[in-house]
Amino acid sequence: MPELPEVETIVRYLSPVVTGQRPVCLQVHDPLIDCPQPDWLPESFIHKMFRHGKQIAVEFAAGGGETLGWLCIHLRMTGRLFWQQGETRIEHDRPPRAVLITHNGKLLFYDTRRLGTMTVCATADGLPETGIDPLSPDFTPSTLGALLSGRGQPVKPFLLRQDLVAGIGNIYASEILFQARIAPDLPAGQLSSTETANLFASIQDVLRRAIECCGSTISSFQFARNETGRFQECLNVYGRDGSPCRDCGAVIVRTVQQGRSTFFCPVCQPARVF
Repeated sequence: MPELPEVETIVRYLSPVVTGQRPVCLQVHDPLIDCPQPDWLPESFIHKMFRHGKQIAVEFAAGGGETLGWLCIHLRMTGRLFWQQGETRIEHDRPPRAVLITHNGKLLFYDTRRLGTMTVCATADGLPETGIDPLSPDFTPSTLGALLSGRGQPVKPFLLRQDLVAGIGNIYASEILFQARIAPDLPAGQLSSTETANLFASIQDVLRRAIECCGSTISSFQFARNETGRFQECLNVYGRDGSPCRDCGAVIVRTVQQGRSTFFCPVCQPARVF
């Protein structure tokens, strides 16, 4: 599933070409997508595209700049967004589930497993609820400390709570904890002030480095035609169970927490007894 770095990469790639475009219509070809075209769409222009947690939001405005609404796209497991202009053709194993047609091109939504969603929100209150963005100015060590405080949940599942901190997925949670030298089963509320500071720094550093690498392509992620992420080449623990730790040489371990695979180094991330 595309996580924060992958979604941010897609937004940064598409935003310059779709911003300012004037829509003609929204065509939905898949009955699983319940997203009727709003009446104001043909009279609008795309004011901006931005990331909202793990979702992509396209903001539409009237000629005078008044916001009319948003189109929110959740890619889920296999969703992809491509821009098509002129005679360019997009090769895919299935037709697009939906197409936003503009005067100068098309924004195509492909999704092999048909798990992604598209919704139109008329007000800001209608945007999907999400936790604090870990790359926003509002996310600080003290903010993170307040979210951690009193929680008995292990820190790895805590990082996956989209209602608390938005955008961190399974790949990056393991990498963040390795860099912070925190055991994944440590209760979130038991982190020391030093560990909390290390966790905060690692969250921002890992996510920013992943964005610089255009995300991770573990299976099928592409942010453009035939363009894939590179951060999988930098992974220290994720998917490396049975391999030596790059820092200490110990064997990387895989365990399962709440149905999700967790990878860690038992030496660099030692368990703590309470």
